[in-house]
Amino acid sequence: MGLPKAIIIDDERLNADGIKKLIEYGKMPIEICAVFYSSSQALAYLVLNKVDIILTDIKMPQISGLELVSQIRQENNDAEIIIFTGYGSLAYAQEAMQYGIKYFLEKPVLPDKLYTSIQNSIKDWRHHRQEKRLNNKQLIENILAGDQDFQVEELEMASVTFREEYFDQLRELMETFFDQQEPLYNRINNSGCMIYYTFSASQFQLLIESIKKVDIPPIVIAIESSFMMKDLLEKTRISQQVIEMDYYLGDRYQIFIDRIPFSAQEQDKILTSWLNQLKSILMSGELDSVLANFDELASKCCQTLIAPARFKYLFMQMVQEVMRSTGVSANISQHFEKDHLLSSHLDDTRSRLEEIIEILRENQKLKEPLDKVVKKVNELIDQQYGSSDLSLKWIANNVLFLNQDYVGKRYLAVTGRKFSVALTEKRMKESIRLLQQGYKVYEVADAVGFGNNPDYFGQQFKKYYRVTPHQYLKQRNN
Repeated sequence: MGLPKAIIIDDERLNADGIKKLIEYGKMPIEICAVFYSSSQALAYLVLNKVDIILTDIKMPQISGLELVSQIRQENNDAEIIIFTGYGSLAYAQEAMQYGIKYFLEKPVLPDKLYTSIQNSIKDWRHHRQEKRLNNKQLIENILAGDQDFQVEELEMASVTFREEYFDQLRELMETFFDQQEPLYNRINNSGCMIYYTFSASQFQLLIESIKKVDIPPIVIAIESSFMMKDLLEKTRISQQVIEMDYYLGDRYQIFIDRIPFSAQEQDKILTSWLNQLKSILMSGELDSVLANFDELASKCCQTLIAPARFKYLFMQMVQEVMRSTGVSANISQHFEKDHLLSSHLDDTRSRLEEIIEILRENQKLKEPLDKVVKKVNELIDQQYGSSDLSLKWIANNVLFLNQDYVGKRYLAVTGRKFSVALTEKRMKESIRLLQQGYKVYEVADAVGFGNNPDYFGQQFKKYYRVTPHQYLKQRNN
């Protein structure tokens, strides 16, 4: 706790300087910031500077000590005041008491009485400061809880926010700074965050320089350098959103000062655009540049204050779409989804993405000019068209071990027709060959994969050739 700041005001230079020397000689625990021989100069100083104890004469030209006290109180300045009174100043002293002044020293001032008055003023100052600090804390907690309907004062404030888990590492640094800069600060624990509030606009450059000199973990510190008390709840909400950006950090810390996040709609628009770019790279097969683009995306998300939960959800959707389109197994996709949504740090997601990239590289090897996937499917159609179990699902799961949807799309892209069309065509051509060799219709149906369902075979035959198998045989015989 710093020393209380004090000023001395007396138009009699000799008296003012003598009071200063007495205080210094007595080693009083106060810091004398200035000595004024003019009440108007003192008032101008007090407009720009905060002091804790004022020692002033009561009878002065220009502005009397009594008028000075009145104006000080009108500015809501609650400094402790000690008044010097001369002979015949009793009436002035009585009026001064209306402003809460308790200590009067008759000129010439005696050292013992001066020291006693200063010591009592210091005690009052400490008591009032502690009382005000507790009141401020209660006021802040009421605002954060939203459980009290009251008129919020137009007070200027500032705040520093970081995760509660780092409190032990940052406490000494923070409280040394605030003790020196703004002793009336309040420390609040809210929703897993440690927040330091002050009732003034603080100069945080000294704090930032101090942070740079110490070894701290990769955390985010959110600073709001100036706002009005009526905006406290909103500024606190923004700060708590800002510190979530530690999800994106690597081995460094980051300080955000007076950041205003984009709206949720703007963030979704920006994130979707970036994810589409990354998706295009993944789909194009330019896998060597994926991680660099991912790192750039993460940096942009951090700077734009995109909530990690939103990033993880949309990123997961994009990766799953890529995996489905490129034929990655559904089991691998589900494994990625689980690990990704539970990740507490971006590095976890990056590791999963590296695994996906390797899987995509393996899939690329299948995409040769003749296309091994399509070639294998055609071989199975030629060899096993007579099996009623032959299907795209069976081939994907039991032979190729790829995603069924991917195999179907790949076959269509290369051949220009669906698997079902190719299989039906093969079966119909074979059925004509067998009918011409004299096989009965039910025998042909079984031989080309329709099992014991000759009626369904007949329907498919007619759909393909526009005549039934029996009509075909009759026409052929004629």
